[in-house]
Amino acid sequence: MTRRTSARGASAKKRYTVDAFEGIEGLQDSGSDHSPVRRSRDSDSGDEFHIESEPADAAEEDEDDFSGADDEPEGHSVLGSDAGEQDLDDAMSIAGDDDLEPEDDDDHPAGHKRTPNRKPKIHLSGPDGLLYNRGLPDSVTRRSGKFDKRLFLFGSSVREFRAVEKACFKWDGQDALPARRKLQEPASKNCAYSYWQGEDARKREEEEGWKPYFEGGLQGIFTKRQSMKQISQDEGRARVAADELPSRTFLIGPVNSPQLITLHAGESTALNRAWVQPQAEGFKAVPKHASATKAGFILNLGVKVKCVEWAPNQPGSSQYLATSTLPRRETLKGSAPAFTPQNPDASEIQIWEFKATKQGSLDSEVAPVLKHVLCTEWGDAKALRWCPAPHRRSTAPGSTSIGLLAGVWGDGGLRVIDLMNMPDSSTTQYTKVEKAAFESHPPDTLFTRLTWSSATRISAGCANGCVAVFDLTKTSVSEIPRPSIYTSVASGYILSITSCYPSHQNLFLTTSADGYPRLTDLNDPMPGSPSGTILGPRSRSTQDIIAWHEFSQIAIVMDDNFALKALPLRRFFTTIALGRAKTVGTSLAVSPCHPFILMGTANGEITGSNPMRRIIQPKALPLLQVWFMHEWRRPTQPELEGQQSTPKPVGNNGLSRFVEGFKVEQGQRTYREGSMQNSDDKDHGLHFHTVHEEETGVSAMSWNPNKECGTWAAAGLASGLLRVEDLAAC
Repeated sequence: MTRRTSARGASAKKRYTVDAFEGIEGLQDSGSDHSPVRRSRDSDSGDEFHIESEPADAAEEDEDDFSGADDEPEGHSVLGSDAGEQDLDDAMSIAGDDDLEPEDDDDHPAGHKRTPNRKPKIHLSGPDGLLYNRGLPDSVTRRSGKFDKRLFLFGSSVREFRAVEKACFKWDGQDALPARRKLQEPASKNCAYSYWQGEDARKREEEEGWKPYFEGGLQGIFTKRQSMKQISQDEGRARVAADELPSRTFLIGPVNSPQLITLHAGESTALNRAWVQPQAEGFKAVPKHASATKAGFILNLGVKVKCVEWAPNQPGSSQYLATSTLPRRETLKGSAPAFTPQNPDASEIQIWEFKATKQGSLDSEVAPVLKHVLCTEWGDAKALRWCPAPHRRSTAPGSTSIGLLAGVWGDGGLRVIDLMNMPDSSTTQYTKVEKAAFESHPPDTLFTRLTWSSATRISAGCANGCVAVFDLTKTSVSEIPRPSIYTSVASGYILSITSCYPSHQNLFLTTSADGYPRLTDLNDPMPGSPSGTILGPRSRSTQDIIAWHEFSQIAIVMDDNFALKALPLRRFFTTIALGRAKTVGTSLAVSPCHPFILMGTANGEITGSNPMRRIIQPKALPLLQVWFMHEWRRPTQPELEGQQSTPKPVGNNGLSRFVEGFKVEQGQRTYREGSMQNSDDKDHGLHFHTVHEEETGVSAMSWNPNKECGTWAAAGLASGLLRVEDLAAC
C-alpha cells in the first residue's frame, strides 16, 4: 500500500524581528545560523515534528555549558554546589546524541532526528524507593496492618510492647472506671505501677533518687532556709473566717427521692447518708454485700476549688489531700491579671486527712479531718504539685512525713515547702509560712505552671512562653537560685506543663496560648530548637490542659471540638480519638497506678474512660461512663429577698444537684445528631456552644497516687464543693 505524503513543501520560518547588524560580515556569527523547522514528509501524524540535527561540535559545546558543574574537581562539587541547582539539573534533559533514539533511515531522512521526551518527574524517596512522611513510610498512615501500627507506636522492642500488652490484660473488662474483681479484694490488687519503668528501676529510684536530700545535705539546707511559725487555733480560724465563706445547699440521692443537704464551710457529709432509704412496713430487705453503698464524702470549701492533689508515699491508712481555693478578688479595670503580679494577699492551703479500711477502701465511718492549714501571704495558690518520686524513709516518733509541696502563687513566684517532718496532732495545726525552702522569681515575667521530673528537678512554665528547669541540688546553695535551663519553647502564655514521668524523665509536655501542644527533650543541647521541641496538631482555641498517660505512652489533650485525643509519643503529629464530651473540657486526671482517665467539663460532668483497648485496637470504639454530673443554679429573687415559702433557707447562695447512676456508652467521634443544632433553624444546621454557669463546672481533679488506695478520686467544683470517693467500692 502506497504511503500518502504531504504535498506541502518545507518553507523558511517567518521572522517578525529586524536584525540591525544583518549584512555586516564582521559582526556575523557562523554558529548562530538557525536551521528551519521542517516537518517530516513521511510522518504519519501531523502532531509530530522533527528538528534538523546540529553539528556534533555544537551539540557537545551546548552540553558542556549546561553540565559545567560536573567538571569541577571531585569533592569540591559537593561542598560548593547548591542542592536546588543539582535537583534542577537532574530533572532537566539535554538534547544530545545519547538521548536520541535510533531511527529508521527510510522513515526519517538524513538530518532529521526525533525530539527526545523529557525525563519523568521523580518524587523524593528513600534508598528503598518508598515515600516518607516525617521520617515514616507514607503507607503507614494510609494502608498498614496491625503489626506496622504497633511498630510505629511502641517501637520494635518486645519489652516495650509487652508493657502495653500487660496493662491491657490486667485491666481487661474494666471499660471506663476501676472495679474490684472480687468483693473483699484489696485495692492494691487492682493497681500497679508503671510497667515501662519496671520494679527494678523503681527500687533504684527509691534508694538513689532521694540521696541528695537525705544524705547530700539538701534536707539541712531546706530546714535552715524555711521559716514556719505555729499560730493559735483562734487566730487561724479568724484568718479563714475572714473570707466569709458561704454555706452550700445541694440535692443528692435517688432521682425519685433526693435529699436536701446544707453544709457550712469546713463541714462534710458521707455519701451513704443520701442513699439510705427508709424500709417499707412489713418488708425486710437484706443487702447483698456490705459495699453496696457508696464510699466517699462531700466537703464544702466555701469558694471555687483551684487545686486538689493527693500526697504520694503514704502506704498506711492515712491519706492526705492538699487543696487550695480561688476567691473572687477585685481587679483594676484595664489591667492584665495573668501577666501582672498579684498583691500579697492572704491565702491558705488546707491538708485533709482521710482514713482507709484494711482492704484499701475509703472508710465512710470516719469523717475527714482538717489536719494542717498553711497560711501564706503570696497571693492565691494557682498550681500545686507533690514530689512524685518514691521513698521509704521513716520519720521520727510524733511526726508525720507528707512530702515536698511545690506551687506557683499569685505573685508569680515558684516555691517549695518542705513538709517531710510535720508534727502529729489530733487537732488542726495552723502554720504561717513566712519563707519557703526554695523560692524563685523570673525576670520581667511570671511563673504559671510547674511539674516535677524527679526528686530534685522542677520545670516551670512562664507567661512569656519560656520554661525554666531547676536542679534543687545546685540552685539551693545560692539565695537567688538560677535555673540550669531557661529556654523559649512557645510564642505565648504557658497554660499547662507536665512531665513524662517516670519512664521518660527527660521529656515534658506543654500547651500554650498559640494552640500547639509541644513535646520537649531536655537532653537536647538546645531544647527550644526544632530538634528539641516538636509540635502536635494545632487547635483553633487554646488548650488549657494536657496530661501524660504512662501505661499507653500517650499525651492526652482536649481540642476545641470537645474531643478527647491521644498524641502518641513516637508519632506526636498524629491523633487518636478517645471520645467526645458535650462541652468544653476544664480538667484531666490520670493515675500512676492504673490507666483510667477522668475528664471534667464546664457542664459539671466527669467522665471516665480506659484508653488501652482503643490504643491497641484502632477499630474498637471508645467506651465512656459518667461518674456524676453537677448542676448549679443562681438564687431566685424570692430567695434573695427572704420571701421563700420553705421554713429553712434553701437557695440563698445558689442550689446544686448531683446526678449519678449513668451506664457505659460508646464514645461519639462526631457530634450527636441534633445535639449541636439550633432548633429554630434546622435547615441550615447552625451549631452553637452552650454557655454554662461558672459554678457548675469542674475545676480540679486528682487520682490517689498510692497503690494501696489507687481507686480514690477527688473532684473539686467551682461552686466550692469537693467530692472524694472510692470508685471501686460500689
